[in-house]
Amino acid sequence: MTTDQLLQLDCRVAENRRTIQKALRKMKPFSKVDMGEDVPLVKIEKVLRLMLNKYQVDITWIFVSHDDENMRYTISLRDDGGEGARLLQTVYGITLYEVMCKAAICIWSLVKKGILKERSEVHCV
Repeated sequence: MTTDQLLQLDCRVAENRRTIQKALRKMKPFSKVDMGEDVPLVKIEKVLRLMLNKYQVDITWIFVSHDDENMRYTISLRDDGGEGARLLQTVYGITLYEVMCKAAICIWSLVKKGILKERSEVHCV
């Protein structure tokens, strides 16, 4: 399954949630989390912070919208490589947990593809 396909999954469906969890476990920091449990949000936040500090990427904004039944979360990721910063990806989810999982997967994929470069200096978010 491609990263774009993972980002389109609706995590209200149990099988899709399991697929997202499997994708997270391909990332070294999450590889030892027991398959019987979800990767804890606090771990996802920590890894996101480490990736944002190490690579030329930033979360530009997190937007929340809602209707009578659901909240909807949107995270915008942008290239922070200096001149000409550009939008890399917009990630959507029904829960904050879902959108944070998808953001981590997206950034990890961009790093693996060589699209994101390491920062030349320490970056604090």
